Amino acid sequence: MEFRREKGTVIEISGKKAKIRLTRSSACEGCPGSGLCSILSKRYRMLEAENPIGAKVGQEVNVSVQTESELKASFIIYVIPTISLFIGAILGYYLDLLKNRELSSCIFSIFFVILAFFGIRQYSKKCSFRPVITEILNTRGEYK
Repeated sequence: MEFRREKGTVIEISGKKAKIRLTRSSACEGCPGSGLCSILSKRYRMLEAENPIGAKVGQEVNVSVQTESELKASFIIYVIPTISLFIGAILGYYLDLLKNRELSSCIFSIFFVILAFFGIRQYSKKCSFRPVITEILNTRGEYK
C-alpha cells in the first residue's frame, strides 16, 4: 500500500476527527486535477482527517492519504453517477412512462443520479476513505 504525506495545520477538532488546512505541495504539480484545485481554492485546501494521536488546534501535522483509497474514491464519486445518468436516460427513453420520451429520459436521469449519490453516501459510511494524522510537527498553540 502506498501512502502520500502532506503537511497541514489543524483548524478545528470535532471528536476523533480534525479539519486541516493543507498548503499546496509539490505533489499537486504532478496531479492532472491540479488546475481544478487552483480554480476552486486559493493556495490551500481543506481536508477532514482521523485524529488518533490527539492533535490540537493550531498544530502543524503530517497527514497520510492512502493513494489506492484516493483513486477508488475518485472513481466512486465521478464514474458511478455518470453511469447512473446514462442508465436513467436510456431507461426513461425506452420505458416512456410520461408519454414524452425526452421528458421521461430527463426525469429518470435525475432520479438515477440522486439514487447513486444516496448509495454512495451509504457506502461511504461503512468504508472510510478518510486520511489519518500520523505525526505532530510542532506544539504551537491556537490557530490564528
